[in-house]
Amino acid sequence: MKAKGFTLIEVLVTTLIAGIIGGGLTSVIYTSNKVLNRSVLEANMQSNGMRILETIGNDVKRGIVLESTSETSLDIKDTTGVVTNYTFSNDKLFKDSKEVIITGAESYALKGNFKIDVVSRYYAVDVQLNIILKSSDIGGQYQTDSLNNIYYCRFDPEGWGL
Repeated sequence: MKAKGFTLIEVLVTTLIAGIIGGGLTSVIYTSNKVLNRSVLEANMQSNGMRILETIGNDVKRGIVLESTSETSLDIKDTTGVVTNYTFSNDKLFKDSKEVIITGAESYALKGNFKIDVVSRYYAVDVQLNIILKSSDIGGQYQTDSLNNIYYCRFDPEGWGL
């Protein structure tokens, strides 16, 4: 009479094959999750950078006078005489002495500079923004991005906005 069931060898081989497949799937899921986290961090970084540049650009476009005491400082005077100041200091960006906050990272650094030029009847400011983010979502690694744009505001020789 034959006994019903599996032999020890069959059980061991099946367990080994299931373990190899399970380990492979776990590795694929872990790697996919890491790639997804990095992609989300990069998207947040781009979004934050574009938001900051857009805010600076909108203020510049409303301005009639651009002044800078250094490459890390920008003063924008509008038609009512109100001055908005942007300053890069200690790896942070400040707008009127209030820190511009970056979301989506445990720690970050914002570096950059402003270069003002006069082109015909326009002030031009070249804004360079460097973002450095660190997040445990990507194993505590740093992610960097550099954004650059030029914004213009129109003026006339008497200082009145047009």
